Amino acid sequence: MIAGFIAHGWEFEIFGSTAPVERQPGWRHLEVEQRLLALGGPSFRATVMKLRQAGLKTEPAFWSALNQSGAPYSGMLSLSVQSDDVLAEHLQNGDFTAEHTSSRG
Repeated sequence: MIAGFIAHGWEFEIFGSTAPVERQPGWRHLEVEQRLLALGGPSFRATVMKLRQAGLKTEPAFWSALNQSGAPYSGMLSLSVQSDDVLAEHLQNGDFTAEHTSSRG
């Protein structure tokens, strides 16, 4: 089930599913976004925020900051299963330097 609404100038979308949270695409997007922000540091965060303020939704903003082409939602989902080392490579392709790597994933 998906419900959407606007409150105080913000657009909200609530998603409900019987699948375990860790398997839901929205959760997997959130986790990989958190990892990318930790690895990419302040410059990556600033770029994503600039794209968000320009009107892009979250996944397209991350995907654009990484200088990727194609579908942002499925692309971010594919990144969610990658190690931090692979995420660091994507950050470098987007002209960001990963602040640290660990072999997660």
